[in-house]
Amino acid sequence: MRYIIIEKGSGAVKKFLLTNLLIMILPAVAFADSVQLRDGRTITGKLIERNSYQIVIRDESGMLNRFYNDQVANVIEGEVAAPVTIDQAQFEGISSRKVGLIIRLLGANGTQRNLEKNIKDTIAQAPGPRKEEFKKIFDLNEILSKLIPVYDRYFSEEELSALVEFYESAAGQKLIQISSDLVKDAAQASLQYFEEKLTQ
Repeated sequence: MRYIIIEKGSGAVKKFLLTNLLIMILPAVAFADSVQLRDGRTITGKLIERNSYQIVIRDESGMLNRFYNDQVANVIEGEVAAPVTIDQAQFEGISSRKVGLIIRLLGANGTQRNLEKNIKDTIAQAPGPRKEEFKKIFDLNEILSKLIPVYDRYFSEEELSALVEFYESAAGQKLIQISSDLVKDAAQASLQYFEEKLTQ
């Protein structure tokens, strides 16, 4: 990763942010299990039981937590999902239900996990004296808050509900898992097609 020294009054901060925000769509690395609840909370730990009516997770303090399936927005096995603390009142003209759906979608489609992972990596690899400054610049909740009006502009509540339902399904989770390989293989197939055409 390339670093730009941040100096007051220069455009380097902007260049650094643009360079690094572009890589935040890369896949996240697995660490632990997490359960994202519909009320906005995230419980991280070890998934103990998952059946047709409840989920049991042992949290980091060792306590067992039981949730009915209708309380759960998303279950992420093998990855850490940061708790999202976004004040829904800050979005004028966007219903709290719609804000909640967007937050769920950003969790279900992998955006939140990927942002968190890449923010942590960026801060970890930053020059020592700049780490604290980068922690203030790369705030997960603030970045996600900026995405909410964007999703509001492009999707209705009904469309968001459909997207959440898809990405929380087995097929949606599979799409997330294979997406990077799918894009790579599709690009390779297209390249091979054009190479064959050019050599005819």
